[in-house]
Amino acid sequence: MDQRTRIVIMHFSRIFKHICAKVLDPADMGTLKENVTITMCMLEMTMPPSFFDITVHLIFHLVDELDMCGPIHTRWMYCVECLNKVLKGYVSNMAQPKASMATKYLMDETLGLITEYMDQFQPSKRRIWDSDEEGVCGEVLEGASTRIELTVTQRNMAHNYVFNNTNIMTPWVM
Repeated sequence: MDQRTRIVIMHFSRIFKHICAKVLDPADMGTLKENVTITMCMLEMTMPPSFFDITVHLIFHLVDELDMCGPIHTRWMYCVECLNKVLKGYVSNMAQPKASMATKYLMDETLGLITEYMDQFQPSKRRIWDSDEEGVCGEVLEGASTRIELTVTQRNMAHNYVFNNTNIMTPWVM
């Protein structure tokens, strides 16, 4: 890279430093507009014509907006654009992009909350059921479950147990 190109890039860096500053001196606006004009002329002398598209002149509008509205840090949209990029990455179903964005965003927030919450606790051993606990005797078996169909008598016994041993059912028990 030659020295003229380096100087143009340094001028651009200074201009963007002034544009992005949180404190703005209104007396410096005339100087800033002159510096932008000079830098753009230097850029035209350094870069080929194919470099210039519609977005290159945006710097003029940024300086005008800075003069009209004040510092841009209160109107900065960079963080919103970054979030939009993340949300676009969440789209997995092109037929319903909003639904897949919402689902994955909710999953991401939930996982973040759970990991933050679970850091407060120490992992413990798997619970072993006590033999004197109601309704449970013996060990808890691990492995594939088996389907058990209750007889009418067993079902009625289970219903009676729930009706007689839960507080919410008390008003309906005779």
